[in-house]
Amino acid sequence: MAKYSKKRAFSPVALIILILGVALLAVILLLVQKGKTPDAEPTVPGTTQGVVIPATTEPVTTEPITTIPPTTVPETTVPETTEPETTEPETTEPATTEPEITVTLGESIAFEARVRLGTDCNYSSTLVYDACKSVGLNVPYSVNELAVTGVEVSAEELLPGDVLFFGYDENDTAPQYCGIYSGDGRFIYYSGSKSTVIETTLNDYYRSCMVTARRFA
Repeated sequence: MAKYSKKRAFSPVALIILILGVALLAVILLLVQKGKTPDAEPTVPGTTQGVVIPATTEPVTTEPITTIPPTTVPETTVPETTEPETTEPETTEPATTEPEITVTLGESIAFEARVRLGTDCNYSSTLVYDACKSVGLNVPYSVNELAVTGVEVSAEELLPGDVLFFGYDENDTAPQYCGIYSGDGRFIYYSGSKSTVIETTLNDYYRSCMVTARRFA
């Protein structure tokens, strides 16, 4: 009779034991693995855990700052274009030149004598003295002193301002009174009979009584 072998199945108890065994094995492996893993990080030789080592600061070499001067660009002066001015020629009218009138000192003396016409100057020599003094000419006061002052001139050379000296008649050689020649054959003198300064003509009578004529100018 053939031998019949019956295959045994796992019982529930055996299955539980197997599971527990596997779990125990897993725990053991875990513990073993945990024992190999250090709780703290390995300390590297030369370093201190928890101590902050200050970093070595190398001196910073500061290079001097070179200031580059700004480049000044020369200004370019553009010459202004100056248009030539058109100058119109000025029309110059010829100046009207009046003839220059020159008044001599003698004419000034005659003018000053004429200003005194109609006045009472008491003496003929006073008229001559005052007229000469008015133009800045110092002369003596008396008739006799006046008769020898200045330069003697003839009757033909008489000019305005010349002083004429007369006697009372043609026989007198010493002057008795005087007057100032005013030009054009006339002279100015003080008339004692009229008590005033007058101007009259140098007529033949006066020419015959004229002792001398003097020019002070």
